[in-house]
Parts: sequence; C-alpha cells; structure tokens
Amino acid sequence: MSAAPAPDVPAPDVIDAGPGRAGVEMTGISKVFGGIRALDDVSFSVKAGEVHALVGENGAGKSTLMKILAGAHQATTGEIRIGGTPASIPSPHASRALGIGIIYQELALAPELTVAENIFLGELPGLLRARRLRARAAKLLDELGFAIDPGALVANLPLAFQQAVEIAKAMSRRVRILILDEPTAVLAPLQVERLLAVVKELSRRGVSVVYISHRLDEILRVANQITVLKDGRTVGTYLFGPEVRWCGLTLKAAGSVFQASRMAWSGVRHRSALRCLAKL
Repeated sequence: MSAAPAPDVPAPDVIDAGPGRAGVEMTGISKVFGGIRALDDVSFSVKAGEVHALVGENGAGKSTLMKILAGAHQATTGEIRIGGTPASIPSPHASRALGIGIIYQELALAPELTVAENIFLGELPGLLRARRLRARAAKLLDELGFAIDPGALVANLPLAFQQAVEIAKAMSRRVRILILDEPTAVLAPLQVERLLAVVKELSRRGVSVVYISHRLDEILRVANQITVLKDGRTVGTYLFGPEVRWCGLTLKAAGSVFQASRMAWSGVRHRSALRCLAKL
C-alpha cells in the first residue's frame, strides 16, 4: 500500500513543549560514561496519546536516552516525571512497574515457547492451564489486529509476527508509555502498514509512543511531534500538523536530520520535500 501525496503546507516552528498533560517528561538529562558525555542537558516529553518521533544520526544519543527511561541506564543528572509525578527508574523492573515498555531492534522472546507463553511470561506460575493462557492471548492479539495462533512456537513465526508478539507482550502489562526502536527496519511494506496502523490505534487508546526511526516517510504518517538529537544534545522539537511543510524542517535541521542521519525518503511523494532536498 503506498502513501497518498501530501499537500504543500506552511513551515513548522520550533515549539515550546510547555506545561501539558505529559505521559513522560525528561528534563535536563545528562549521561556520562567514563568521562565521555553521551547526553548533555536533553529534555524530552511525550503527552498521553501522542506519537513522538525521536531522530538523529547513529551516536546522537537516542538509544541512551531511551535506555534511561527503560531503566537500563541511570542518568548522571536530570529529572524524570511520569504522569506529572517525579520518578526514580533504577532498573528495568522499576520501569515496567511504572507502565513503560520498550521494544528493541533485537527482540527479547523465548523462541522455544509458544506465542501465549511469551506474552504472559512473567505470569506463568499463576496461569498453568494452557487453554486459559491461549484464550487470553488470542483476545489480546485480536484487539491489536494480529491474526496469530497463540499456540504457535515463536521460533516458527516470521519476524513481523515475532515483533507483533513483542507489542502484545508489552500491552499485556498495560503499558502507558511504549518505546519502539527502529521497529520497521526489517519489515516488508505490507508489514510496515500493519505496524503503523497498530501505532495509531495505541495512540488512540491514550498510550504515549516514542517512535525511533530513520525513515521519514513513516514519521510523517504517524508522529505528532519530532525531536532531533545531535551529538547528545537537542537540536529542536517540531510540531507536526496541517501547518507543517517539510521545507521548513529540512532547512532548520539540515545538518542533523538529512545529512548526518541520512534519513530515507523512499515512498514519500511530496514535491516541496523534494525541492528542499535539492537545496542541501
């Protein structure tokens, strides 16, 4: 399925995140590894029901920032608020307890277990009856629009279905904030369409989604905002909407989004965007 051409619209401005109903707020985040400053005073927020894209070249600090939110790293300085309340996230377990889920490029599934067993892995001692386990998994998968046999072994599933199991696993824990790290990197076009539809549905349900990708055509279709990182610092946060014209964003963040990040424009049929690229 191909995306429809986007109309020419006015240019974006850097927005002030300001006060608002944020699912997560990260303020003044810095991270030092052995004297190397990986993040330098980065602020990032995602409102409830928003899809916020996080972009930048490899090494810009995207993964480090999200690993802090996921409890895999701890910030050297800065504050995190979840639902407006200050939060300490010393471990992945603490992150999950706060309703945060992260799906890395390298999936964390047990291939020798079934789909249902993977989805409810942390609850297995209390869910010993396989029929009940499969019924719960089938209901969740159906709600997310995935036609996957809950009794199938994960090892036998194509990669796109394995990723769907990861999303279902996160949703079984009732996540409030879901981080997707390059979720379509190895997916076929039809599988990408299915994933983007799921992201929009999660947003509709009020889940805050952080979408990390180098594929600008996908970001254009699902994101409400985009934050650009470069060399561990924030270049800016930009608002998507009917007022966005990609020329404005291209010229403002040229050095970090299109040149350093080498973002893919495949599939984007947007005349003003192509004209802007020709200026770089």
